[in-house]
Amino acid sequence: MVYNSSTDIFEVASQGRMLVITDIHGNLEDFKRYESIFKGCLDQLKVVITGDFIHELDNNYDGSVEVLERVKCYYHQYPNFHVLLGNHEWAHLADEPAYKMGVDQKRAFESYLRERFGGKWGSKFRSYLEFFRELPVAIKTGNGVIISHAGPYSDFKNQEELRNITLAGYRGNKPLEKMMLNRPGNYSKEDLERFLELVGCKVMVAGHTIVDGVDTVYGKQMILSSSLSSGRKAYLELDLEAEINDVEDLIPMVRWLE
Repeated sequence: MVYNSSTDIFEVASQGRMLVITDIHGNLEDFKRYESIFKGCLDQLKVVITGDFIHELDNNYDGSVEVLERVKCYYHQYPNFHVLLGNHEWAHLADEPAYKMGVDQKRAFESYLRERFGGKWGSKFRSYLEFFRELPVAIKTGNGVIISHAGPYSDFKNQEELRNITLAGYRGNKPLEKMMLNRPGNYSKEDLERFLELVGCKVMVAGHTIVDGVDTVYGKQMILSSSLSSGRKAYLELDLEAEINDVEDLIPMVRWLE
């Protein structure tokens, strides 16, 4: 198996704005609404999709394939369009179940591909796996914000560990698993602060945990729910030129999906 040979942290300069969008989970209608915000602006506006863009979880139409194809297209055509690995994409690479609402979403998605593409499903699935392997785990901005799907974890060693986190593969890789799955409660305030210090950042932004649009953790982490949410749907319009010292500096940059 070929693993991601590039860095697992992508770094962006402190210029312009960046939209941070989390956990679309195959909601094609929500993706189209976000698309209407950034489409046509990708020469100036940066976008980050923080993983978990597949696996519909809300008992509606599963637009995972349509969302995935759109995300792939933007990712490969526009340097300002960034995509991170989430635990639902990672589950396919690690061959691990992804249970939500009593259903193994990994197995359900693979069955859906068989039904949709018939005898061609294998080649289609392999192309998706190749795409997932291209995805970094985190993005760092020049003004000290680190963006990931989830995490951090208590026994984090140094920035190089994160930079090379997929080199040990996807299956049985405990540090990567923690970065994919950890929620507030899996790490302490001290763990978060130590992680930020070691990666040279002031604030962390993540998805993964369902909240009412936005929540803050330990004054140093912002959790966003951009599609799958317990209420409202929020995204971040991050000013890459602003001084960021704590999560309160990000609050005025939160936007709501109307």
